Amino acid sequence: MPKIVVIDTETTGLGHRAYPRRDDAIIQVGIAWRDASGRLLTWGETCLPDRKYLANDRAGDALAVNGIPLNKIYKARSDVSVAQDLRKRLAGIAAAHGRGRALS
Repeated sequence: MPKIVVIDTETTGLGHRAYPRRDDAIIQVGIAWRDASGRLLTWGETCLPDRKYLANDRAGDALAVNGIPLNKIYKARSDVSVAQDLRKRLAGIAAAHGRGRALS
């Protein structure tokens, strides 16, 4: 049976619709996987990107879609810190299953 980790993100989004197009940032990440016994496990966390992605209600439409309140994002750990935690968790999952691909 193949081992799969599902990764989901929420972003400041909709920059692809803006004119001119703009970059967006991740504000929440989550993963789901099965442990060696087949039990479904999940982890997720909200994160704070550079504040420029949130300035002047820039992310307002995306936040309305994903339902994450702005004050929750401002209270979150930095996106860099959450990304480091995600990397460690994925490495741990790969190690527990005896294989996996390294993230760069």
